[in-house]
Amino acid sequence: MNPSSRLQVALDYWAAEVRSDLPTVLDYFASDASFTAPGFSLRGQAEISQFYQKIMGAYKEMRIEALRTIEQGDDVVVEFGFHYTRANGATGYAEGCNVFTIRDGRICRLRAYFNPSNY
Repeated sequence: MNPSSRLQVALDYWAAEVRSDLPTVLDYFASDASFTAPGFSLRGQAEISQFYQKIMGAYKEMRIEALRTIEQGDDVVVEFGFHYTRANGATGYAEGCNVFTIRDGRICRLRAYFNPSNY
């Protein structure tokens, strides 16, 4: 897999998240994937699925934009902007950075860095 296709995997995963398409989001993760972010650490698709079920219900609308990207080997780093409307109508914007490890077209490891109070 060439590096640009790893970036495309990350961007396509986010597109599925924005559509609240849980089955497609989960398809992007390896069965034993890990996902770490401030305050939690998940392992495997079952735990990752529970997380996404919860957050997808919290947002009425989401838009994620890649601000900067860096690719090295299996890793893709994406600094992002997140525009959102909560289920209660409140709107907001937050920035963060995700580090994806992608092998064979699947996210094996995702490390997310952001300020939880902005979400």
